[in-house]
Amino acid sequence: MSNLDDFIKKNSKYLKLGEGESFEGIYEGQKVTASTFDPEKETVVYTLKHADGQKLFWQTASVKVARFVSKLEPGALIRVKRSGAGTNTKYELSSPDM
Repeated sequence: MSNLDDFIKKNSKYLKLGEGESFEGIYEGQKVTASTFDPEKETVVYTLKHADGQKLFWQTASVKVARFVSKLEPGALIRVKRSGAGTNTKYELSSPDM
C-alpha cells in the first residue's frame, strides 16, 4: 500500500474495503436513508468505530448485511471481510458477541 493509500484510509469517513481486505471494530448503530446513486431506493449507513476511537460510516444496500447487523446490539464487536468486485462483491460478517 502506498503512502497515499494509507492517507486515504486514515482520513476517509467511509469504510472502503478492497478485495480481500477486512475491518474489525465496534458497531454503533445504523440509519436507513436514500441511496446516493438512486434516490428512489433506500440504503443503510452503519456507524462503526475502530479500536482507537475513529468513527467510520459504511453504506450498503445489502439485505444480507442488514439481516446480520439487525442481530447486533450497539457496542458489539463486528468483523467485515470483502471478497469480489463490482456486482460480485460479497461480505463475510462475524461477531464474537453473537
